[in-house]
Parts: sequence; C-alpha cells; structure tokens
Amino acid sequence: MSVTANTAGVSRAPSIRVATVWLAGTLAAAIYALWRLVDAYLGSSGYLRSPNHPFGADFVNVWTTGRLIVSDAIDAVYRHQDFMAYQQTFINEDIGLRMWANPPHSLLFVWPFGLTGYYAAFVLWSVLGLALLAFGARKFGFTWTETAILTFSPAAMRCISGGQMGNLACGLLLSALAGVSLRSRSSIAAAAILTIKPQIGFLLPLFWIVRGRWALIIATGLLTVCLVLLSVWVFGVQSWRDYLGDTLPELAVLEREGRGPFLLMIPSTFISMRLSGLNADAASAVHFAFAGAVMVFLIWRLSRETNTTRQVALLLIGTCLVTPYLHIYDLSILLAGALLVLRGVDALQGWVRAVIIVAVGMAWALPALVPQLGKYGLPVSPLIILAILLVACLPQACQESAATGNG
Repeated sequence: MSVTANTAGVSRAPSIRVATVWLAGTLAAAIYALWRLVDAYLGSSGYLRSPNHPFGADFVNVWTTGRLIVSDAIDAVYRHQDFMAYQQTFINEDIGLRMWANPPHSLLFVWPFGLTGYYAAFVLWSVLGLALLAFGARKFGFTWTETAILTFSPAAMRCISGGQMGNLACGLLLSALAGVSLRSRSSIAAAAILTIKPQIGFLLPLFWIVRGRWALIIATGLLTVCLVLLSVWVFGVQSWRDYLGDTLPELAVLEREGRGPFLLMIPSTFISMRLSGLNADAASAVHFAFAGAVMVFLIWRLSRETNTTRQVALLLIGTCLVTPYLHIYDLSILLAGALLVLRGVDALQGWVRAVIIVAVGMAWALPALVPQLGKYGLPVSPLIILAILLVACLPQACQESAATGNG
C-alpha cells in the first residue's frame, strides 16, 4: 500500500474510532489503579500500607517537608539524616533512605501540604497533579479526549500511587511549551517553576532557541533567579548549602551505587547500563554518548521541521532519552509526545499508520513494562523510546518523500 501525508492532517486530533478505543482502555486501567489504591488505604495501618512501606510511597517526603517547614524546622529538610530522624517520630519503622531531592525554591510551593493531616494532604497533592496535567494539556491545545487519555494514563496513575510530582511537571512543561511570546506570562511562570524538577524541562530552551524565542529564555531565567532569591530570603542561605553539600551528594551516591527495586522504575540509558552489569563510570559514559547522539539528532530534526506540533512531539520524546534521571511516573511526557504523533495518523496509509499506532501503544504501556523488562534482565526501555522517537519522524519523512516525488 502507498504512503501519503499532508500538512493539514498533522495538526488534527486522531480519528474518533482510534481515540475512543484508547480512551476506553485508559479509563478501564485507571479505574483498576484507583481501586488498588483505595484497597491499599483500607488495608493501611497508620501511615503504612504494608510493613516498611508508607502509603503513597514517596508522598511521605512531601508531607515530611511540609511539616518541617510549618514547624519552623527548616534546617532538617536538606540534612537527610535529620530528615529521616523526624520521620521516625511518626513512623517507628525502617522505611529506607528518604530525602527531599528538589532544590530549595521548591519549598515555596510544597509547604502548604504540611498544614493538614497526611491522608488529606495526599488527596490534595494527587488532585492538584491531575488538575495541572489537564490544564497544561488543554492550554497546549490537546482535545478533551486527548487530555483525558493523558490525565488518566498508566503514567499518571503510577504518579499518584507513588506520591510523586510527575503529573505536576508534565503539566508545567506543556504549559511552558504553549508560550510563544512575552505575553505568555503563565507559560513563563510554568517554565520557571519547572526548574524545581529540572530534568524534565531542561530541553525547553532548545525548543525556544529553534523557534527564535530568545525573550522567553531571558524572562524565564530572570524569574527563576527571583524564585531562588526569594527562597534564600524566606528559608535562608543555609538551605542551599545543605542541599548542595548533603542532599545532592547523597542522591548521587544513590544513583551511582544504590541497589533495590527503584532501579526497575528508571528507563534511562544510565540505569539500563547499570542493570546490564556496568559500573557507574562506564554506565555514565555510555549514557552521555547516547544522549549526545540523540541531542545532535534532535537539533537536526528540529531545524528541518516546520510544524510546531511535530517539533514539540520530538522534544517531549527526546527528553526521555537524554535525561539520566527519569522514572516511570514521569512518562506522561512521553505519552504526550506520542499523542501528538498520533494526530497525523489519518493522513497516512499502509504500514506507517500501523507503526505509529503501535508506537503510541508502547508509550502508553511503558510505565507498566519497564519494571517487568528489568526484572527479567531486559533493560531495553531506552531502545523502545528511541524507536518511538524515530516513528515520530515518519510523518515528516513521508511528507518530504511525497514532495520529492511530486517534484
């Protein structure tokens, strides 16, 4: 069968049939995930869903940080031993290594979660994450169907059960990508706030450079500096000293030498190499060589691509390959990029259409696949994401091929 493409079809939403099937599957999976979460709550004891495991997993760090701030014990936030000692005052069990890994200007946004009880704060945190993810999707231009698929995806549900900020980060990133000028104040604010989780948005400047949005880069940089200075004024400079001198070194040791189930939750090349038996130095070398090649490829494709939607898709998917520190609950950004690629499916025929649909399915299912692949000694998640990135280039390649043939 022949392959055709047209520019107009790229920006449309996917066909009603494809979207409906995807949405139905997403909602069914989300209902199951939420049922398991409720079941865990009903079976919980105090703060624990099971021995040594807090309900909401890493949300215990969010709540601990908030409680320390409102209790005027800010000095304990970035001294991980003091941080864990405080947790032992309300959880008298070993819950493993715990710390607040985000930079101090994150404290400007997390402290309110220490004003209420643990479970109420968990609900607020989860709802806020989903709301901001949906807001960012709609602001960027996703349809309601696409937004629902993204908001209730396996990645989003994993983020809730893990008590993480992946949904918040993806929502902020999509909001930032929607900005086109200095008038886009909410996009600039979103980009600046996203620096509390910099591994998610560090390719955003590349997109703005390609688009020639230098003013957005400058404005975001200035606002970020203001947030940092505000955090110093509110929480003191010692919080930054402890973050740089205690938390970051401990986090680096965990990433380079840590063992345990958390390794099965990271689809980066660095962790895949560690799971394959390489030491940290060799794994780092492989990761940065691979990430460098991906960066060169991205710059080349972004400079040739004229369609903004496809540029964003490449950027979102590429981010998942370049960062060494990405978890399965952050993979909403991968699905967001894949959904943008799916928009061009009605303009294509033959094997290309089928390959795109399969690639989007892999992006949707990857949060569940990563732990299983790692468990069975197959840490090939970076190769799957790379395949999705290459598939994202197909609509443009088909368009260029068609244009050459017509010429």
